[in-house]
Amino acid sequence: MKNAAEAAHGGYAISTYAMKELPLEQAVQMMASRGWTAIEIMCEFAHREWVDWPLERVDALAEWGRAHGIRWSVHAPIEDVNPAEEDELLRARGLYVLRRCIERAERLGAAYVVVHPGAMDSGDDYAEDAWERAAAFLRELLDATAGCRAAIALENVPPYPGLLGTRVEELVRVVTAAGSPRLGLVYDVGHAHMLGGGYALQGLREAAPHLLGLHVSDNRGSADDHDAVGKGTVPLEALLAGLPELAAERHVMELCTLEDAELSAARVLELRSGQAVGV
Repeated sequence: MKNAAEAAHGGYAISTYAMKELPLEQAVQMMASRGWTAIEIMCEFAHREWVDWPLERVDALAEWGRAHGIRWSVHAPIEDVNPAEEDELLRARGLYVLRRCIERAERLGAAYVVVHPGAMDSGDDYAEDAWERAAAFLRELLDATAGCRAAIALENVPPYPGLLGTRVEELVRVVTAAGSPRLGLVYDVGHAHMLGGGYALQGLREAAPHLLGLHVSDNRGSADDHDAVGKGTVPLEALLAGLPELAAERHVMELCTLEDAELSAARVLELRSGQAVGV
């Protein structure tokens, strides 16, 4: 049975991005003390070091997580990891980092590891060249971690210059071609909303057959603000209405502060139960 604090969060997940300035162990302990039982480790800022932890330290976190009933997912590093990288040394470095990330996620029992598709090289004449490199990289990563149960979840990214994967159909093409049950999608509603024109709903429909998780935040369509739900214009009520069956712990509140994450979880819970949501 859920305790009162966990019930208030609806069983939804929180990203450690909300406490990125604190050491990871301190951040997750504080989250657990406030009733969060599903946590996504964001491997950037102070939590980037998790990828380099010795295995004994990872195992200690896994044991603590089991004792507290924590369900995990992991967001792989973004900086210095580019699946579409052309330089062989940098590509090999990125592959090494993601292998370590997935192997550590496996020890936690994490459901999936979120990966960004990468960015075009300055010498690319066509995005297709970059996509071919990214797809080959992901096939190699799947092969290198074939013994792991943790899935790889490609995330749609903000529409910033040079980035691959702003539109879901691009991601679906890679997932379909790979033909692996360990490769799916995490859909970021805030990123999709930045494409305008009602794309957030269209993108969700395209992502649905491959959906492993959802990143929840709000913005006004011009920047990836990671605002609390209700403070922007993301059509979250319509998105939730069209969302396929997805476990609560796969709804990740990816907000800038713990308070905004808790507020957002409460608002999502209200929306899903058909109650009015105030700002």
